[in-house]
Order: sequence, then C-alpha cells, then structure tokens
Amino acid sequence: MAGLNNSIFDLPSSIEELRRPEDVIKVQTRKVNPTSSSKLGNFPGSDIVFNFTLSGNQHWIPSRSYVVIRNSLFFGIGGLAAQPVLASNVAPSCNMPGNLFNGCSLTVGGFSLGSISQNAAQISVCQKRLQKSAGYLDGAGKSIGFFQPRQLDRKAVVCSDGIDTGLTVATATARCNQNESIYQPPLGIFKQGKALGNGRYELTLSPKSDIIYKQSAIESTGADITVGSGVVAGGAALTNGDAEFQVNDITFYVCVVDNFERNPSKYSVVLDLEETNVIPRDIAGGAASTENYTVSKSTFALSCALQDKRAGTNTLYSPSAFKTEADSQNSLTNLQIAYAGENRPSPAANPVFAAPVDHMTHRYLETGIEDLALYDTGGMLTKEQWRELGELYHFQWRKSGDNISTNVDVSTTYGAFTNGPHRLLLFHHFRRIIEYSVENGQVTSFLAQDA
Repeated sequence: MAGLNNSIFDLPSSIEELRRPEDVIKVQTRKVNPTSSSKLGNFPGSDIVFNFTLSGNQHWIPSRSYVVIRNSLFFGIGGLAAQPVLASNVAPSCNMPGNLFNGCSLTVGGFSLGSISQNAAQISVCQKRLQKSAGYLDGAGKSIGFFQPRQLDRKAVVCSDGIDTGLTVATATARCNQNESIYQPPLGIFKQGKALGNGRYELTLSPKSDIIYKQSAIESTGADITVGSGVVAGGAALTNGDAEFQVNDITFYVCVVDNFERNPSKYSVVLDLEETNVIPRDIAGGAASTENYTVSKSTFALSCALQDKRAGTNTLYSPSAFKTEADSQNSLTNLQIAYAGENRPSPAANPVFAAPVDHMTHRYLETGIEDLALYDTGGMLTKEQWRELGELYHFQWRKSGDNISTNVDVSTTYGAFTNGPHRLLLFHHFRRIIEYSVENGQVTSFLAQDA
C-alpha cells in the first residue's frame, strides 16, 4: 500500500527509546540598550556599544538577533519641517538602515568574532543581493529595510500623498515619515543559526559622521538635497527644500534560548563563518583598465561593481546603489577577473547596453547562476531590478585545499565617465574559522584564521 514502509513496525521496546523532552524550554527576546545615549543628536557622536552577558542554561542565536532603529525623515516646506510629499523627490535610500554605519564588530570575552572597519554599507547591500531571494527582498526586505529598487516606491512609503498602483492619489493616504527599520550587521556570525553559549558579548556599531549618515540615509532625484544638522522635529524651522533625517532610538534585540540542562562549566566552540569585505579602487573610464587587488587566501567568490565616487556624500548617489552619474555603469564592454589560475568569465564578457541594443541578459543570468539565486525557490531579482540597483557581477571559484592565492586582477573597459573617476568595487567572500574555549564564563583560549 502507498505510504507504508518498514517504519510502521518500529514500536519502542523500552522507555529509553521514547522521544526525550525538548532541549529548548524557553525562547525569549532580550532588549539591550546601548551603553550611552545614541539617539537624536547623539547618534553620530561615537561608537554605539551593546553589552550582554549569558549565564546558567542560557544561549543566544545570532541569526535571530537584530537591531531596531526608529527614525524620522522631514522636508522643508514653508520654512517648517514637514512630512515629505511626492514633489519633494526625497525618500529613504534602498537598504537604508545598513547605510547608516561605516563599521561593526562583535566580541566574546574581548575576542573578535567578526569585524568590519569601513564600507559596511556596501558590504551589507552586496550580501543581501547575493544571499537573499527575490521573494525575501520583495517581502521582508521592503518592509523592514526599504529594499525597494525604485526610489519612487520608497517615496510612496514616507510621502503624505503616496501613490496607488503608480498613480498619484489626490488625498493624503496616511503614509508615515516616522518609521521603524531593522538592521542586522553584515558579519558572518549573524548568519550563525546555532546557539552560542554563556559568556560576555559586546556588539559595536560605528555610525558615519553627522551629515554623512544623513546623506547616506536619503536618496533624492533631480538634484542633491542639503541635509540639516542637529535635531529637528515636525513643525520646527527647516529651510525650504532641505531635508532632515534623524535616529530617534536604537536598541539591540537578542534571541535568548534556555537549555533543558545547565551549561557545562567548560566548553569549546568551532565556528566556520563566511565573511565579505570590499576593496574600492578609483578608475578613470574611457579605456581598458586592469586593477590588482590582494584578497584573503580563503576567498571562494568575487563580485565587482562600479559606484559613483560621491556615493554617501551626495543624496543623488546612495552607497547601496552601484550606479554613477550619467549611468556610466551601463557602458561596460569588457570584463574578466583573473584569480587562482583561472579567468572568469572565459572568454571575457563583452556586454552592450546602449539603446536600442541590450546585450546584458547573459551577464544578469550568469550572476544568478553563480550565486544560486536562479535555483532558489524564492527566485532571483528581475533584470530591471538588478539594473535599477546597479549591475553586480558575481563569480565562484573552486580551489583545491593547498591553493592559497591572494592576487586578483580585474580587467574592465568602460566608456568615458561623466565627472569621474569612479570607484570599481571588488567584494571578496572568504571563510574564517574561529575556535575558542570558555570556562566559568571566561574565554580561556581563542584562535581565528582564514580557512
């Protein structure tokens, strides 16, 4: 009979064979406030530090832990700070919460479980585009982090007149310019779904400086928007045409689980983490160029993109969009990356995107194949979304265990740049192995190395 197999005869023959009670007896989310005030005018002042300690039978799950940011966006209308309207042409930048920070780190007992010192915004959006499905980005990504590729769609979220199926609504639709967004640092440890044991942990976020973090949080169209300084509330004075963004509150929520049994007084942990870092390099455009980079010996994939040199300091160019003035990123006619004795793609790519010619589909498809998004049940971004966010080219490398290559050559040919040079970003994805021991809540040994 269909559906029956030998397991129907596997009746327990002793009490020891019965299913044991669940090890997890309690799951809770612990709210952790920063060690000093980090809201409003204090947000960009210094590093934001969250300390938490686990003991007894407690563990925490990094992948289920996240930072909650409450923020406001105002626009100067009639000399007052008001809710933007569509005509204001301002919106939160794509992946906005990730754009607020230069770096981040997590330690246990003072030892580093992961650290990024700069360009955390670019790393954050690269990871999301490569590691999250289109289904996620189109759902949770939009809802918790403004991951709409089109600026118009992000405007609809915060503007009082909003949009409805692409048409302007005549009356206000109660859109909100005071929002809550979710941020998870782009460290490999935050992809760890296993529970980490007791100890003293510290998460540090490094915001961009005042004005810069606001320019990174806002994306405008038509012209660069001047952002205010200090703290502005609705109805306060704000110069006509200026914008103001502020962080009203920031907290860290830690997913804590209680084990059925008390933690042992001494235990060891081995973590196999996948990390991402980025190396920017200015290129002139208008001719063939080959740039040399040094990456981790455990690099298993490389991604590259072009970004305007003003990204993050001009509201027209967001750090989460791989685009330039006059869309020079679309002028690529040659691409090849040499690493670990192999050239990718081979032969070199020769895309063309100049109306009425669009020969970019192969580049789009290959990136989806290489990062496996094409085979994900949640699907991959459309080619239009991929281009709206700025083209990101991704390639995997299969290396033998004794191949510790660190040298990368990236050969490109772009058309002439408007207001160049611009930055060629090389993202390298690599493995990092961490092994440490804890005794009575104290780290007694710690070893970290690229795999």
